[in-house]
Amino acid sequence: MSWCLTHRLKVIAMGCIFFAAVLITSFFALKFILMPRIDPDGFSVVVEAPQGTSLERTAELVRRVEAAVDKVVPTEARQSYKTVVGHHDTGGFGISKGRHDYWARISVFLKPAQERDIRSEFLMEKLRERFKSMEGFDKLVIVPFQDGPPVGKPVKLVFTANDEPLLQKLDREAVAYLKAVDGVYGIESSMLTGKDELRLMLDYDRMAKVGVTSLDVGQTVRAAFEGEVVTSVTKDNEEIDFRVSLKDPKKYRAEGVLNLSDHQQGGEARAVENLCAHR
Repeated sequence: MSWCLTHRLKVIAMGCIFFAAVLITSFFALKFILMPRIDPDGFSVVVEAPQGTSLERTAELVRRVEAAVDKVVPTEARQSYKTVVGHHDTGGFGISKGRHDYWARISVFLKPAQERDIRSEFLMEKLRERFKSMEGFDKLVIVPFQDGPPVGKPVKLVFTANDEPLLQKLDREAVAYLKAVDGVYGIESSMLTGKDELRLMLDYDRMAKVGVTSLDVGQTVRAAFEGEVVTSVTKDNEEIDFRVSLKDPKKYRAEGVLNLSDHQQGGEARAVENLCAHR
C-alpha cells in the first residue's frame, strides 16, 4: 500500500493500461446479444397471399399453412395456435403495419422448454423447408417470439429518394441480392404497391344534357361499395338505419363500376361509362 501511495502515477498508468486491455479483448472476443433467442416458447408465421386476394380466399390458403404446422409441430410439444386473417402484426406495443385482406398470421404457442423434448429452432427450420414447396403465397416467414422490449431487425437497409421508380428498382435489387445470401431469411420490405385505381374523368357537357351532376355519379359509385341508407325506423327510442348495398362489393371490379346506372331527374337510367372516360 505504501508503495502504491509513493508511486501514484505509475499505479494510475497501470490501471489505465489494464482497463484498455480489458476493453479491447472484450470488443474482439466477446459477443453481445441484447435479447438472445434461445429456444423460444413460440413463433409466428407471417402469411401474405397475392395482392387483391379476398378475405375468404386468404382464409382458405391459410388452412394449408395450418395443416403444415399440424404435421411438423407435434401435439405433445405445443399448447395451441391462433390464426388471424386480415393483418400480420407481430411487434406488439401497438406497432401495426395496417390491415389487408390478403395478410394473415398464425401464432404457435409451444410448451415451456423443460416440458418438451424438441427445440423450437428445429421446428422452425423444418417449417421453413416445407414452406419452400408451397405455392400460392407471396410470403411465408417465421418470426420467433421476442422477449423484452422491441429492438428492431438484425439488419435494416434504408433507401431515401424522391424518385419512386428508382426506389422500386433499388428495392428489387436489394431483395434479390439478400435472397441469394446463405443464411439470410425472413426478408421484409416496406415498398408495398397500392391498390389498383379506376379514375373516372367526367364528361360535364354530356352530363348536363341528361341532367346528371358529379355529385350524382359520386353517390352512385359510393353506394355500390359502401351501401346507402334508404330509410330508418325508431324503435325503443333508438333510430335504426336500413342500408342497401351490393351482396359482395369486393367482387365488383372496374367493369362493374362502369355498368352502374345513374338516374337523371326524369327517371331514365344512364350507365356511368356513358358519362365519363376512364383509365
